[in-house]
Amino acid sequence: MAKRGFKVVGVSYRLHITPGVFNESLVKVADNSGAQLARVIGVLHRKTVWRRVPGA
Repeated sequence: MAKRGFKVVGVSYRLHITPGVFNESLVKVADNSGAQLARVIGVLHRKTVWRRVPGA
């Protein structure tokens, strides 16, 4: 996992949720900790796809 476009200073992340067609939510999260990603996906309780956003 290459850290491209990541801010390793503190905990800075972007969260962008867009509703899908088949009750799916597209979650774009850029964070320096995997725990934050798991937390966001766990809260939604839906089929989510997380991608790293460059230049976050």
